[in-house]
Amino acid sequence: MKKSSIIAIVLSLFLGPIVQGQDRPVEQKQSKFIVANATLKIERMMAAGLIGDTDGDGIINLDDPQYGATPNIEREVYKTESYINQNKAICAQAENPDLCIAGLNFSGGFLFQQAALKNEGSTKMFVEKATEYYDKVLEAYPDNKAALSNLKKLNQAIKGNSATIAKLEELAAKYPKNRVGYLVQIGDLYKEEKKFASACAKYQEAYLEDPFSEKACGGIVAMYTEDGHVCTTGWSIREFAADCQEIDLPNYSEELLRKEMSIAFAKKNYKKAIESMVLWAYVLADNGWLDSKQVARLSNQLFLEGAPSREAARMKRALTELIRVLEIEKPGDSRALVFWDTYSPELTISTDWKRISPMSVFLKIMHAKGAKAFLKKDFKNAEAHWQIILDRALGYDNNLYTTTASDMAELYNAYPRMDPEGQKLNRIVRELFDRKSEAYRKVDAKIIRNMHMTLGAIYYNKGIWQNGDYAENAEFQLSRAVSDRFGPIVNPRLRKMLGDVYMHIDTLNSDERKSKEARQKAMKAYSASIKDYLSLDLLRDASALHTDLSNKYRSEMGRARSDSFVALGSVIAWRTQMADPKNELLRNQKPINTYLNDVNKAAEELGGVLPKEFVEVQFFKGLSDLGSQMSEDRKQEQQLLYANALSQIKEVKELSSPTDFRRINKIKGSLEASVEQRGQLKKTQMHGKADLSYSPATSKTGFKAYSISTLDKEILVPDELYELNGTLQEHYKRTNTKNLVKLKKQNGKFMVKERG
Repeated sequence: MKKSSIIAIVLSLFLGPIVQGQDRPVEQKQSKFIVANATLKIERMMAAGLIGDTDGDGIINLDDPQYGATPNIEREVYKTESYINQNKAICAQAENPDLCIAGLNFSGGFLFQQAALKNEGSTKMFVEKATEYYDKVLEAYPDNKAALSNLKKLNQAIKGNSATIAKLEELAAKYPKNRVGYLVQIGDLYKEEKKFASACAKYQEAYLEDPFSEKACGGIVAMYTEDGHVCTTGWSIREFAADCQEIDLPNYSEELLRKEMSIAFAKKNYKKAIESMVLWAYVLADNGWLDSKQVARLSNQLFLEGAPSREAARMKRALTELIRVLEIEKPGDSRALVFWDTYSPELTISTDWKRISPMSVFLKIMHAKGAKAFLKKDFKNAEAHWQIILDRALGYDNNLYTTTASDMAELYNAYPRMDPEGQKLNRIVRELFDRKSEAYRKVDAKIIRNMHMTLGAIYYNKGIWQNGDYAENAEFQLSRAVSDRFGPIVNPRLRKMLGDVYMHIDTLNSDERKSKEARQKAMKAYSASIKDYLSLDLLRDASALHTDLSNKYRSEMGRARSDSFVALGSVIAWRTQMADPKNELLRNQKPINTYLNDVNKAAEELGGVLPKEFVEVQFFKGLSDLGSQMSEDRKQEQQLLYANALSQIKEVKELSSPTDFRRINKIKGSLEASVEQRGQLKKTQMHGKADLSYSPATSKTGFKAYSISTLDKEILVPDELYELNGTLQEHYKRTNTKNLVKLKKQNGKFMVKERG
């Protein structure tokens, strides 16, 4: 087989028919069309991680008669590389040349990998060439699964695990943006070798780098569920399960608790087994996983040995009762209710979790069953399930109580025949008012806010604002729900609802002065909603609401409000641009210092119209997002962007999105890579803190603290990052150097390392 045909086959695997041979002419018009399509294919397949091995068609067969009995290996390598390099000229015409070239480099790696595996006598050279080409792919796309997977296979096949681990360590140091993924893969390799302590250390390192990483969490979970090795980072299994649940990985939480239950049962620690069972059932119910067969299978596995002891019999009954509750189609089984109400005392899970009892599990199941019945339009059954919660949830789960009250109100509002005279809805509203009054007496800010939110949503959704009664009630409740007196809150939907209510009040007013006042309040609420969307990194939602309001109400805004609204539009446009891979700075169309000067001027101007802290956080987010897209060969520019991003939040007291934690971690990883001795900086930490959104973050010695409202978390940022940030900025300002800066720590301060 001719080499040109071989490469065409490999290229066609993911590039499409860019070439069909060296001497086949291609018209310019057709070439552009083919390259454009080829680029699209690469983008799709790389994004999906589908670029990978084939089954032999791409192998360079050096035993082919055309090469003779003793082929000149160096000559064949030269010919293959020359052919690939020639075809890179086609990539220059592609819409995304870098991606096209990455595809060709992948082809080179694949060809030399196959040659290495098939030609033992010439393995070393082919391994070196394959590694070189895969490295080029990873330089452009560090998270490309195909190149990384093939590189791992190559090392495994030729050199074994130790070489693969060394390569992954090298990649982790070289590409800090993908460091967590590489650390997890190293842990996986150690786990394959049954080196559990080493595997655990890598998983822990990855988790501390990014506690939101599903891969890092999964590695720690698998150590426990598959091997029985406790690999949690200083916490109990339950606390780690709570963290998994909190960051939206309930499947891991379920696996951990089920395993803990089984291990405790096997060791005849029935108290712990029962507690784990209650928590496990709570996770199932909280996620609507109402499969009684799953519980029955577990029960059968635990009780294989026949007659259990008295303590074990108690657990067996609990599992039996749980199955029975899961199988209830219509509520009213008093025995189940009594059992789950009196079965055991409340269990304290961790400082991050609420107190959970068997009754909490029962109520969660009732809520999920009610939701299921509602979707099936079995409204009587939905009502019956939810009524049990309204009768009993307070004291067990206050959030579930308010959630269910909203669900029931939606049922009555959407289907009036279920409450033709409005008496049922009025009863719910009266009960919520009573609970709210009680919360005010106890000065419980969280419950007060929840009650205002629930009542506001009920009135908002009523949709029959006759004579303004419902609108005024909705305004009263919603305006208090977003009030700063109950602590900071980030809730764009709530504020948009408030804006809608004010606009409706405007239509009901004949007094022009009051009507104008309502419109101004509406614009204020809508603007606050847009800010919340931006705080949560929901750029599309922010843009959609801004566009809608511009089209409908721009003429209604006064001068000051109009200026603020235009400024918000500028923030949305700028942040969208920062997240765009085709940003002008990423395309090398503007010098970095000129760009940062423009950005700082824009931030100063916007800070004169919008709240200063809001603008600082937005510019921190935008500069971080732009820096994270910088390629490795533009490290100095990335450092400057990150240093400027970090300086934006020096005085900020509140961050609102969990992605802000990841941004700070990326900045930490990138700047730390410039320190002469790796590991000098303390790890960025995240600690759970109950109800943090209603109290200020607590700083620790050596750290600046920021709270994340949406997760009730705090980010602790090492002070060293700020020292490092200042050192970098001062150095660049003084020297305007284009060389990558290296830093050293001297007398507790970060200094620029002088070059000889």
